[in-house]
Amino acid sequence: MTAADMIAIYNALRGALSIAVFRAWPQIPSPLPGCAFSLQSWQRLDDGSARTDILVSFRANSPEANDGYTADARTALQPLGYALSRAEDAVEYDTGFFLRNLVFTAWADVPVIPDPPVPPEQLYPHVFRIRNADNTAWLLLPDVLDMSFSPAVRAPIVQQPLSQDLSMLPQLDTGKVAPGSLTVSARFLYEDPAAERVRELFFNSGDSYFSIRYRSDRFYRNHGPVTSFFASPLGLEFTIACRTVFLRVST
Repeated sequence: MTAADMIAIYNALRGALSIAVFRAWPQIPSPLPGCAFSLQSWQRLDDGSARTDILVSFRANSPEANDGYTADARTALQPLGYALSRAEDAVEYDTGFFLRNLVFTAWADVPVIPDPPVPPEQLYPHVFRIRNADNTAWLLLPDVLDMSFSPAVRAPIVQQPLSQDLSMLPQLDTGKVAPGSLTVSARFLYEDPAAERVRELFFNSGDSYFSIRYRSDRFYRNHGPVTSFFASPLGLEFTIACRTVFLRVST
């Protein structure tokens, strides 16, 4: 808090009020009507910010006059960053004059705390869509709850003659590739077009392109048959075997 700050407060009050404005001195009462102001406190807080409290006191013949002075002071000090934080009425018992004590507070060096980043799984939740029957549009499945995968596997094949010593490690080879799969869980919606399309593919042994999105704004496409399907008011769940790797698509 500097002399320049106090001068700015004085000029603001003097320009807004029609009464005399003085820097407060305990031994000298303000004139009637009059305004006196002083630095009540300045404090540096633990977070590095600083709080300044300015006491503004009015002395008048009526409480209504102090109401008007209060409104003018609030308007005058607002551009300087001060807001009214406390107010009280009082009376000079030896004279009967009415007093109004106001405390205006300003903050400085307040640290800016950025909003925490939105987790990508909230920004881009699970999205599943599948091509319609004539392959002209995507059908979006609403309210997807979860998506999980099972990796493609190649089962080991033991190549060991019966006469070989069983204490030795067997010779192994790999079998055919069993494709990976995607399992989708969603809320049940009666006659949802996307769910009905998956149901149709399951019962007709069909194959269709589908795409997914998660933790990113990009879709990834694959295709394959529907190998399991269940839909009831308890929920929707189905599995699609993946014929190839997922490829990123622009739309």
